[in-house]
Amino acid sequence: MIASLIIVLAVCVSASAQPDTKSMVYVKGRTFTMGSARADDPENEKPQHRVKVSDFWMDSTEVTNAQYELFVKAVGFRPGLRHGPEREQIRLQVRPRTPKPPEY
Repeated sequence: MIASLIIVLAVCVSASAQPDTKSMVYVKGRTFTMGSARADDPENEKPQHRVKVSDFWMDSTEVTNAQYELFVKAVGFRPGLRHGPEREQIRLQVRPRTPKPPEY
């Protein structure tokens, strides 16, 4: 989860502006195999497939909640709309009468 968030933040930064690279590391892109071929793994991890990731810059330290909040406000990022499970999937996994999460 954290690795995914870091990659999402890194890709968004590289796509939207030139990053301040003083506290960042350059990650050379590559092609890798993503997914699983194991029969007992979840269906959403199948099939195995090749994925190409472009070069990107990434902070050399973890992102704090305050930094993430600045990012969300700066670019208008709306978590839950582009990433994560759909509300119906969440609804099927929670107990009856669980309050509805806030709208974004």
